[in-house]
Amino acid sequence: MKKILVSGISFYEIEGVATLFKTIEFSVECKDIRTATGNFDLIIAALSSVPLNGWGKYINLLYKLRRNTTGKIIILTPKKLNKLKLLDQLGVVNCGYMKPDDLRKKLFLHLNEYESSSSHIPVVFSKSHIKLLHRIKTNSLNRRKNICVTSDSTEYYYRRDLIKRAGVNHLLTLFSAQLDEVILIGNDIH
Repeated sequence: MKKILVSGISFYEIEGVATLFKTIEFSVECKDIRTATGNFDLIIAALSSVPLNGWGKYINLLYKLRRNTTGKIIILTPKKLNKLKLLDQLGVVNCGYMKPDDLRKKLFLHLNEYESSSSHIPVVFSKSHIKLLHRIKTNSLNRRKNICVTSDSTEYYYRRDLIKRAGVNHLLTLFSAQLDEVILIGNDIH
């Protein structure tokens, strides 16, 4: 019998995801992401109901979950973060907003055909990316100017490359989810 941990912040999301497995005779445990420990075949971090604003602060909790547990991790995120590359070294990132049957199929697929997350190459940001983040934060705080307008094609390239490397679609998503803080720390939070 496969042992599955469903962990997260929202009781309702944790219970909802857990019921997808309880109907099929799996051993399912539900724990808060801050206190989860143990050995499992699959760990589902259900964080798709967490608001996008400030979502980056949960990345530290995901690394703590990785340290305190063993098993394959699937991270359920909000729609705008479903391609987040900052989590590739932890596990598989999936959007948690889908029909229950579709979510069940997706989770079973990962349960049966999961590849090791240790094969992923960590996302690297250059000094130019870090300088750009500092400049955008400083300009937006000091002048309240539109941070998306620039006449410098090099800066435009670095902005596009920054959001591509992070795995988001817009600078606004990057900043509202506070992923800029994760990048500025150097993505060395584990």
